[in-house]
Amino acid sequence: MLSSFLASAVVLALSAVVVVQAAPEPSEPSGATSAAVGSSLTTTWAADTTGSWTDTTIRLMSGNNFNFQLVTPIATGIDATTLTSYTFEVPDVTPNAQIYFLLFNPTNATDYSLATYTTRFLITAADGSSTEPANATQPLSDGVTPDTTTTPAVPWGVGTLASAYSVTTPSNNTAGSSDSASSSAVVESSSSTIEAAASSTAEVASSTAAATRSSAAASASASAAAASTTTAASGAEKVLLGGGGRGAGAFVVGVVGAVALMI
Repeated sequence: MLSSFLASAVVLALSAVVVVQAAPEPSEPSGATSAAVGSSLTTTWAADTTGSWTDTTIRLMSGNNFNFQLVTPIATGIDATTLTSYTFEVPDVTPNAQIYFLLFNPTNATDYSLATYTTRFLITAADGSSTEPANATQPLSDGVTPDTTTTPAVPWGVGTLASAYSVTTPSNNTAGSSDSASSSAVVESSSSTIEAAASSTAEVASSTAAATRSSAAASASASAAAASTTTAASGAEKVLLGGGGRGAGAFVVGVVGAVALMI
């Protein structure tokens, strides 16, 4: 009986790995990107091969690795199964520093467990000027204590909109198209944030433990979930090192639990 449960767990874990590998993987902008406010910027990604990312939202984010904060949505309604690039106007943000990154997520998602994202890139002022990030290193998992051991250090800061920005949708959502049309009815506030919910995490962990004690089947399910999380951890580690990657649950790096989506 135990071997049967373990076999089921392995099958579920392998299925999860397939899903993880097929989501759109953004490659641009990169850490070498410098984009001026008001200029055009093209983001590129490897297309989703599962056919499930037909309605994708791209968001401009800032913050540290344990507290991602929304600056503004960039575009919604992106078919990431056919499109592999999208060109948009760089929002007017403050500060002008290398603290921004793009996050891709299914539009109807309620959390960021499937999200993929770029590395942090520089948004300069219209005249090309910029400042250094407010924080020289990422914090540890407590979100406060500076991480002085991870190298290279990854600077970060919190950005906000300096003026209103309209979300866009493709006017011709087909492969190779990068045209966009303004969606005047959808303008979102830059004050919205995405935070790891510590109390919710504790409740989830407690509930999982209780379920594990109650039945062997629940134990097998928990094992599959753990295997899936471990597989996706490599993407989250890339964020710690400043590279792009994939969300793993609640970004795995020191945080396992629910992530509130507040936009």
